[in-house]
Amino acid sequence: MLEVFEEIVAGTHRDAGSEDYFVDGLLYCGKCRTPRQIRFEAVGRIHEPYIPCQCELEQERKIKEQQQALERSLKIAEIRRKCFIDHKLSEWTFANDNHEGDAAVMDSVYQYALNFPEMLRAGKGLLLYGAQGVGKSYAAACAANYVIDKGYTCVMTNFPRIINIVSGMFQGKQEYIDELCRNDLLIIDDLSSERNTEYADEIVMNVIDTRCTFGLPLIVTTNLTSAQMKGEESVSKKRIYSRLYEMTIPLKYTGEDRRKSVMRDSYQKYKELLHLPG
Repeated sequence: MLEVFEEIVAGTHRDAGSEDYFVDGLLYCGKCRTPRQIRFEAVGRIHEPYIPCQCELEQERKIKEQQQALERSLKIAEIRRKCFIDHKLSEWTFANDNHEGDAAVMDSVYQYALNFPEMLRAGKGLLLYGAQGVGKSYAAACAANYVIDKGYTCVMTNFPRIINIVSGMFQGKQEYIDELCRNDLLIIDDLSSERNTEYADEIVMNVIDTRCTFGLPLIVTTNLTSAQMKGEESVSKKRIYSRLYEMTIPLKYTGEDRRKSVMRDSYQKYKELLHLPG
């Protein structure tokens, strides 16, 4: 036991720096003026092991913080990579918003992301509905990027993609849906773009029910109006929309079709470039 203890103490040896000095036979750091060596008695002997001085401890702390920051950055980058089918959506953020959409709804979506820890605990999501191209998907992607930056897991997908994946699986279909639904935030973009079949409705309901069972929030965007969803006559779709209204806060997104605006700007650009008539 004595030999082991002496080996540990001996292993602390270090050479004195050019600015280091001694006080009462103990080494001190010439930079931070704190001890680099201590004296104590143990197992019948006086020992003088070397210890980190304050500037060395500070350097170790900074290195540890840098390593943690790098690990967190890599983790967030991986979450973001898995979140988006189209990686250009990773650039859709509240900071990059051009404020051409529905400002009131955009602020509500921002407040949702800002208060996501509370929304996560409550399992409460958003239902963004409105005409095509007004910015619903953009708002949802902004929320996704915000919560990802805070370290939460998120996936933004759509039902046609989910249905195609599940349809191509021989086994493990429910396991795939369960794994998808375990993310802190699940975003389903463009509800009602999937095939209008009983099989598609079954998968849609399965995903929504699984998400509800897990008690986790769901953001859904759709071109459907509130009247269309509430007036739906199909029993299966009634169940879907009823559950969505139960799980989410509905927000009507209004405004001009951004896609038409982009198309006009693009046409004008190439019209001038190619000297098109008219």
